[in-house]
Amino acid sequence: MVLGKASEAGKSMIKNAHKQKIKEKGWARNKCETALMLASEHQFRNAFAKEFKKDGLKDDVDIPIQDFLDWINYNEVFVKKESGNRKGEPCQDIVIQYVNEDFINPGLPRISLGEIIDNLILSKQKKVRFHNITIPNWIKFLQIEKEIEEDIFAAFWNALGIAENYQLFFEKIKSDSPEINILKVQALVSELNAFNHSSQIRIFKENDVEDHTQAFLLVHKCPCQKFWVLRRIQHEIEDRDKLKIVPRKITHDKKSKEEMVTEFNITYSMDSLSRTLNNSYLFLIFNFKIDQHDLEKLEYFIKNCWQRVLEKNRGQQKGKILLFLVAQGSGHDWQTQWQDRKILQPYIKEMPLTPFTSNDLEDLIFNLNAKSSSKFNQKIVNSVAETQVIVQNLLGKYIISGKDLDTVKLLKEISRIFNCQYEDLIRQWNT
Repeated sequence: MVLGKASEAGKSMIKNAHKQKIKEKGWARNKCETALMLASEHQFRNAFAKEFKKDGLKDDVDIPIQDFLDWINYNEVFVKKESGNRKGEPCQDIVIQYVNEDFINPGLPRISLGEIIDNLILSKQKKVRFHNITIPNWIKFLQIEKEIEEDIFAAFWNALGIAENYQLFFEKIKSDSPEINILKVQALVSELNAFNHSSQIRIFKENDVEDHTQAFLLVHKCPCQKFWVLRRIQHEIEDRDKLKIVPRKITHDKKSKEEMVTEFNITYSMDSLSRTLNNSYLFLIFNFKIDQHDLEKLEYFIKNCWQRVLEKNRGQQKGKILLFLVAQGSGHDWQTQWQDRKILQPYIKEMPLTPFTSNDLEDLIFNLNAKSSSKFNQKIVNSVAETQVIVQNLLGKYIISGKDLDTVKLLKEISRIFNCQYEDLIRQWNT
């Protein structure tokens, strides 16, 4: 991926073309399906021309229908794939939403580029869009000051109908620039959020993570690991339910019981909960050394804060409130005593944290390598064997408690392997 932004002359041309389109046709606004459609057409024509060695600007150019079907099926052109797999197979970058083949009459021997464009991309029912041709990227393009991928810039430049060659007005960013380093860390963080995703989510599903009447206890010696689990749950919910997560950390250890209840009632009033849960899940995270905490105070919190919230939440909104209790696993009596408490036992369920396996880490390294290769043209790992050596080193150096990894050390090593500053990684991770 080549990154850059418009030159000063290019910025002026984008502004003028944008204003003109709104004035003349009214479609070039921020949330604009027309811009996505035209940019997708541009990308598709380029991909078609590259594949079939034909003029991608001529609608009457045609090919055998079977050749077209073989292309989209073999290359999974219409299946969204964002990263490589464990075998090291590269992802496809001609990626758009899945589309069936109903628009093709298999009885005809050939199909023209114009027919494909009309039925596949210009059709309002299909709404076929190329990978990364999105509303956020369209807005980024219009803001003109932000870095953007070259092919996305070219697609939207074309969509606005600017006649000049975009390459004369696109200033590339050097591969070692601070902007590139920031983007590399962003790519790393996004991949880490989904790491070990399926195995841990399966544990939560088996324990009914949707049951918002219970608090979920996460016990692990490494604090970073527990919050990593929460990131993966967040990723799952946002991807499945299309609802954002609103995290709230609860740190009442220095407050009296009465102060804790007063503050909680104000923060999570009926009106506040209703507004939040109409569009979001609410993650409450009891974030202190809970296994060293006073059991009576925790009981007081459950009875006078958490139970009150459950009473206020009638479950009619789209989102839910999920309470997570974060413990260190320090071996204190608290870890067994809470199960004998009549108030705590019905409201708390301990969730096991699945240990990282060699397969998990191989998946992670492969995916990070594929992303680094495709986005930044930097292939860090060159073979399956090389990946396995890296994974065995990680497993050998960072095992703790007989089975799990020291997450902080793991992140440091991964940031080193993929040429990212650990401090930058943690800074983005914590925001």
